[in-house]
Amino acid sequence: MVYVSENDPDTTGSLARILDRLGLNDVEHLALSGQDCGNLVPAVRVASDALASGRCERVLLLLADRAEGRDRIMASGLSVFSDGAAACVLSGGPDRAGPRLRVEAAASRTAVRLADADPAEQGLLSTVRLASETVTALLDTLGRTRADFRYAILPNYRPAAQKFLLAAMRMPPGKLLLGPVTELGHCFSADLLITLHRLAASGALDPGDRLLLATGGPYSWSALAVEYNS
Repeated sequence: MVYVSENDPDTTGSLARILDRLGLNDVEHLALSGQDCGNLVPAVRVASDALASGRCERVLLLLADRAEGRDRIMASGLSVFSDGAAACVLSGGPDRAGPRLRVEAAASRTAVRLADADPAEQGLLSTVRLASETVTALLDTLGRTRADFRYAILPNYRPAAQKFLLAAMRMPPGKLLLGPVTELGHCFSADLLITLHRLAASGALDPGDRLLLATGGPYSWSALAVEYNS
């Protein structure tokens, strides 16, 4: 199991309680953090590496964060934080019933900046550059173009912010598929999994749809290319 949380004050204790309640007391486990709301893609990469190594057949990925004890308005004004949790199972092949996504490729770019020496506008320019470079790297890996993706799905920022980031990735505006922004707000790294579950349940996705998932942390941007299968 890979447990992802950026603000859990007792990660070790939480891991023990989760595994005990799930009856997985002898299962290997790992905690991951460090990219804040962008933790999903690094977590998927870690799980994929474990599967590729043959050490395991399935990985339970669990993402959970809370906004308790902090201002729920993001400092950037991009959205409103909500408590969030999501889980999925990653495997090397077809698994059990339920919405399934085949991960085709992942890409990330990082540029760490000192906050006290970095004006807000420079941070924004860095995010734009990272977003553009990440999508370009992903497409180069796949040998595909932006037109090959039916939708692009971003974290539950305000729609204006999502459209801005979509433009930074040089994706056509019609490819943006919004999640439950007004209902749930931004749920940290669980955002994209929650959105995918909602979209699949509502019938918004068709089998064979290729999706570009993109998310970022304070100093990074990551993207996943996935194919949806019902």
